[in-house]
Amino acid sequence: MPEARPRPTRHVVAAAMFVSAIVMFAMAMLFFTGTIAVGEDLRMIAGSVVAVAAAVDLAIAIWFFSQGQSS
Repeated sequence: MPEARPRPTRHVVAAAMFVSAIVMFAMAMLFFTGTIAVGEDLRMIAGSVVAVAAAVDLAIAIWFFSQGQSS
């Protein structure tokens, strides 16, 4: 009996995480440039935190994509 909701393939998960990383990098740049105002003292911290989260998201997306290629 087929599943009612098939599990998403690893490529779909990787693509979603890749898009998420792009959006987070864009948000980090908006923090760094001051377009999103969070205060002068928090600008670097907020931008750095979002940029690191985007980098981790990108790394996980690459891992998902490479796992999808091997299986």
